[in-house]
Amino acid sequence: MPRRRTISLAIGILLVLSVASVPVAASQPSAWSGGAGPAQWSKTQLIQDPAFVAAKQSYQITTSLPAGTTDPSDAGPLAPICDPSPCSYYLGTSVSRTIVEPEGNGYDDLHHAFTDSNYWNFCTAGAVTTALDYWKPTNVTGWPAGNFTEPANSVHGRHTTYWKSSDTGTSSDTSNGYATTGRAYLMYIAEYVQPPTWAYPGEVTFNKSTVFGTLPDSRDALNWEASGHASNWASYFYAWVKVSSLTDALLNSYIRWDVYTAHAPVVVFVMTDYLPNWTRTGLAHAITVYGFDDAADTYSYLDTCSVHCGSSSNGGVHTINQTTLYNGIRAVDAALGAGSGGIDW
Repeated sequence: MPRRRTISLAIGILLVLSVASVPVAASQPSAWSGGAGPAQWSKTQLIQDPAFVAAKQSYQITTSLPAGTTDPSDAGPLAPICDPSPCSYYLGTSVSRTIVEPEGNGYDDLHHAFTDSNYWNFCTAGAVTTALDYWKPTNVTGWPAGNFTEPANSVHGRHTTYWKSSDTGTSSDTSNGYATTGRAYLMYIAEYVQPPTWAYPGEVTFNKSTVFGTLPDSRDALNWEASGHASNWASYFYAWVKVSSLTDALLNSYIRWDVYTAHAPVVVFVMTDYLPNWTRTGLAHAITVYGFDDAADTYSYLDTCSVHCGSSSNGGVHTINQTTLYNGIRAVDAALGAGSGGIDW
């Protein structure tokens, strides 16, 4: 019998994933090689306004984003069926399901051969980009094509590759056999975005022993970009909730609010052991939750990893049991250190 929660508002979630094959120092947990890193190494020093955090926790922060759809195939507008519970709700995924991180080797969109192992660890940039598709869709589909290079402080090499906002996967660009959307914006998020709280650019951190992103930095990148670089960006929408402040019921409540009421996805750190589209285990990973079905006891999420970095598909949508996701989120702290896991909602 599926669980039925009594929550006044419903949400849908979006999650995004990625994996890595970068060598890891012996003293460093191997979980870091999944692209999600410990919060203590975040670039940001931001402490959000307590009044904003209290309002978010009281379900007072919403948006004017467009509504979701009946299912991930974008079949049309969904009726407000989420009160009373149980209910289901999904955001549309016609574009977000095609966002895939660049692989660590192959061809760029000018069909130039490259090898850059940093790219295997871009899951946080992938998850942020996927979430931002619901806020700034024209950034995802229309970001200018160009060359992208790691920040100057990178200790893992600085490579330059060329990416467009869409490619075909044929010999005219990547030759990897599948089309993608949003590569140029994803690379901007990974290597160039710089909220005012950061001393150096890139949602991904390049100056530690492994390339990774963190939830506090993802929160800042989400708010900075979703707000259009507004003066109130730091308290725009997203807040970071640590594992220690989450319960199974609260996770469901937060996802339901963001997805159903605000029509915004949720970014999550989760161990790959718990993800049904992964066979590699022991990696901390970022995904985007975009939907939920409380009657079936499931969440739906987006994963921006390809089949060559650990997923069973190139991007795309996936479904996970609700308690399984919660347990996978809780497991992140054991892998990365207390206070590293949680969600940006």
